Amino acid sequence: MLINRYSKVQTICLVSLLLVPTLAQSYPPDNAAVLYYRAFSLMEHQEEGLDKALRDYAKGKAPLNDQVRQYLDDHQRVIDMINDATQVKHCDWGVDYSKGLETLWPELSRCRESAFLLTAHAMRLTQRGEHMAALKQCLGIHRMARHVDRDALVSRLVSIAMNAVSNQAIGDIVSQASLDEQALIWLKSEITRICATRARFSAALQRDAQHCVPSISVAGRESILKCLEDSVPSENLEMISAKIQQADQSFFKANLRYYQNHVAMVQDVLDLPFAEAYPRLEQLGKRPTQDAKTKDEALIAAILVPSYERCYCLDIRAATHFNAIKTALELFIVKARTGHLPETLSNVSSQDLFSAQDFLYEKNKEGFTLRCRTKDPSSSKSETYDYTFKVKG
Repeated sequence: MLINRYSKVQTICLVSLLLVPTLAQSYPPDNAAVLYYRAFSLMEHQEEGLDKALRDYAKGKAPLNDQVRQYLDDHQRVIDMINDATQVKHCDWGVDYSKGLETLWPELSRCRESAFLLTAHAMRLTQRGEHMAALKQCLGIHRMARHVDRDALVSRLVSIAMNAVSNQAIGDIVSQASLDEQALIWLKSEITRICATRARFSAALQRDAQHCVPSISVAGRESILKCLEDSVPSENLEMISAKIQQADQSFFKANLRYYQNHVAMVQDVLDLPFAEAYPRLEQLGKRPTQDAKTKDEALIAAILVPSYERCYCLDIRAATHFNAIKTALELFIVKARTGHLPETLSNVSSQDLFSAQDFLYEKNKEGFTLRCRTKDPSSSKSETYDYTFKVKG
């Protein structure tokens, strides 16, 4: 429901035109969004099959073909521009938050496309033996993800997807390169810095709730009605639609109070360890729909509240992937110092956040695997995530 809530939103096209004059004064501008919007405007439409080919190459699932090679060559200017944008600290996408559910969000699909473009560029650098340049490119993707993660929960999910593709590439690059101790320490320091500046999931949840508030009102009635089809069973659609169409100010005030109280309860749960937080989020996720059967003040929350437990698991998975990268780098550093991998994990600071314990560590002929101890309860496949690294020499 969360993605559907934003699926009909159109791109802000004029923002970049309004901001472009600042480029005449200095480069890069003091707002990264200026460069992002310019870069997006220069990105060509991908021909049939190119999107999959580019992503498969970025993920290490396919070789570099002529089509992908040409696309990367044609977009070097775009790549450079996005990299310049990632170096700028401030990023204001020009979002008018007062519009509530009618808010026009940044070009999130373009942001995700850019992550694959930059990752493909990093993999090409790796093939050329330019491993440090490739790693710096991956770190640039993480900085862009930080810029993306500024607005609603959907922005958070896009930033998580960007982090995932970059971290996978970092693992692949480190596995292919023979980095010395100094380079490994530098990379671990950079990853640690990125983790330290990454916003908390609760902050994204709170921003998302704040953006919904203007629409939970008489003036926002039409915005709520537009969300009905994606979130209400067809057999209840007509009845609920009629209630909202006829609702007065007291109805919306009661619904706003219920919605904000519900979000506050979710926020409180997020401070708990994952093993305790997830089942409580599951219970809270059912609450608005159950209450709406007998309480009209829960109707709008039942429409707007996304699957917080699923979003939370995605966030935990992203943070755990970062921890796996940091743990792997610690093992690579030991290998660089001693000539061999340690037999066990010791004095490792990063954990599997699903279990709140150290990763399971398994050495093999080619390198090692770090495995989570418990399954992702939100995964339809009941997955237990593992991260495999190769060690050269």
